[in-house]
Amino acid sequence: MGRRSDFCSRSRPCQNEGSCSQISSEPGFKCRCEGTGFFGTYCEIPCPKTNNPHFQGQFPYECIVI
Repeated sequence: MGRRSDFCSRSRPCQNEGSCSQISSEPGFKCRCEGTGFFGTYCEIPCPKTNNPHFQGQFPYECIVI
């Protein structure tokens, strides 16, 4: 234990059922949030509703439902 390669299984950084993948660049992991209804580094931010008049900016790709 204690190896960087098992960071995902040790720390479980992804929230809301996001899946964790090891990467070589910092912070050492990437959360995949597609299909969870959340986005952000840790899948911690709820996806905006498409009819929200207060939402500004680019719609997060993790929140697009096909």
